[in-house]
Amino acid sequence: MLHFSNFARATEGMVFNVNRVIAKDYSTVSAALLAALLIEIYRAVVGGSQ
Repeated sequence: MLHFSNFARATEGMVFNVNRVIAKDYSTVSAALLAALLIEIYRAVVGGSQ
């Protein structure tokens, strides 16, 4: 069984930054989408010129 009595003491004074979590999460997703978009643009440009 888990005991959370020490958890409160161990994390006392720590700050959870929600904005940082959201920024990291969305930056990963947006970077992946941007990479996919750039690959498709590259394929359209290079494939269309041949």
